[in-house]
Amino acid sequence: MCRVEKAAVRKGLTASTARWLCELAKELNVNEKKLLKAVLRLAKHGVWLEAEDWRLASRLVDLNKYMDMVVDYIIRRVASGASVVQAVRELPKAVERAGKLAHVKEVLSNLV
Repeated sequence: MCRVEKAAVRKGLTASTARWLCELAKELNVNEKKLLKAVLRLAKHGVWLEAEDWRLASRLVDLNKYMDMVVDYIIRRVASGASVVQAVRELPKAVERAGKLAHVKEVLSNLV
């Protein structure tokens, strides 16, 4: 049973799309609610990721850990003119840079 089907339908998705998201969440080993939230945020900005895009993102990045970062990055890149596929393929470097920046911030905050 799809736990987010009713919420997805209330937010404007079809029941079949909601079930597809639930199946995809299981395949990617991601929380259904987290995936629904990500899909809705992307859709709000006119971005739709196909199943293969999600699979590619999942292979490149741990979506359980970096889902929000992935969504933010894709929205920014598509808004600046990149294709969805191009934005997804750039994810590993973007996550690596973000991790390095977080480490630098942590080190600097420890100095103060």
